[in-house]
Amino acid sequence: MVPAFTADLRMTEGVVTETFSDDTAILSVDTSPDVALQKLQTSLNQVSQWLKDWRIKANETKSVQISYFDTERPFINWYDKTAFSYFNLISKRLNRQDPRHYVEVQAHSLFTMTNKFKLDFYFYQFLTNRYRPSFVEMHMSFCDMMQSDTIFGPTMLRAMGGKTCPYPPGIYDLKNLSIPYVPKNFPFTKGRIYCNGTLTEGGVTRAICHGHIDVEVKTWHKTKKTRKNTSVP
Repeated sequence: MVPAFTADLRMTEGVVTETFSDDTAILSVDTSPDVALQKLQTSLNQVSQWLKDWRIKANETKSVQISYFDTERPFINWYDKTAFSYFNLISKRLNRQDPRHYVEVQAHSLFTMTNKFKLDFYFYQFLTNRYRPSFVEMHMSFCDMMQSDTIFGPTMLRAMGGKTCPYPPGIYDLKNLSIPYVPKNFPFTKGRIYCNGTLTEGGVTRAICHGHIDVEVKTWHKTKKTRKNTSVP
């Protein structure tokens, strides 16, 4: 949809509304989920009235509200160069219509990834301008995560082309990684995930990588619109 035709679409403070062709995306952000939903509802009411004013019928079967973890500012603090020759994380949006940030993992592994490779995730909450430890933790062996975990496993397995463990040494470029959903009753909306990687060989466990990524729970309402075929008297 051309911006000139949507210039009179009202905006709510703290809410991003984007239109393109016949799509509309509404993104509400707040530290409180209740406030974010309230802002989202206000914006939806405004869009609904705008559609009525312009005689545009929203296709309700193609409207969806998505709560998701936005992932930004990934950083590898350290990695063992006997385990990886390089290890890098990138976060970016795929296009203007999708507000989510996706992570890309670029790494050259020098070891075979099996369950001897373990990942420990620690979720920190952003409070009073500081990241503080929460009670949310996840501890998984790599292959178990790929096969059984519902948070990180599905997107990692897809990026691996559906291939299962073990993963041999080599170059890996895993694109468009995301956390597919927000667990019910997740305790906070903004924070940071720290991850420690360890490898056990010959009965000895050693650290091989450490990194973090900032996360924020956001809500995205996407509506597919179709114009009514009406004659103007």
